[in-house]
Amino acid sequence: MLGGPAEEPGEANKRTRILILGIGNRLLTDDGVGSCFAEALSTFTLPEWIEVVDGGLGGLNLIDYMEGKEMLFLVDALDPRDGEPGQVKLFKVNPKAVEPSEAIRMLIEAGSHGVVPELLVAAADAMGYLPGESYVIGIVPCLIDLGDGITTPAARGCLEALHLLREMLSERGFPFSIDDHRFKERLREICPEINC
Repeated sequence: MLGGPAEEPGEANKRTRILILGIGNRLLTDDGVGSCFAEALSTFTLPEWIEVVDGGLGGLNLIDYMEGKEMLFLVDALDPRDGEPGQVKLFKVNPKAVEPSEAIRMLIEAGSHGVVPELLVAAADAMGYLPGESYVIGIVPCLIDLGDGITTPAARGCLEALHLLREMLSERGFPFSIDDHRFKERLREICPEINC
């Protein structure tokens, strides 16, 4: 539970407590689904306790956004072999999935860009910035190839990811509302749909 028992609406609930971080390469169709999701979500008026960041290709600079947050949702494309196109899967983050010595080696090789989510999480944990409750919302891609936009299954996955996010936050006493139709319209404006 965030911050112990549910608090009465007021100043405590107004501070930014939850980070929604979307990452991905938009030049590779569905690989950019997390980035598209975050940008679409950021166009809405959201409660003060949510911060939405389009992390693009990723990078260690994204760790700074995690500082002081209580909850993290990292939205990203999964491997195409992880399920049916557009399927959404939720994973609780295991910051220890990458051994510290392996994380250091990978950091040196990756430099400041192209940091995979596992490495980003491991580095954030090592720096003490990883929120206590951290999750990956993964969307199974239909197509990862050169192209601008995301496929119709990936767009459906974005809507399902929004439903999952609303449900999880509502269960924790942080409800917010966004119209599904308006979200889909914004998503199409930002990342046009591609047939797959």
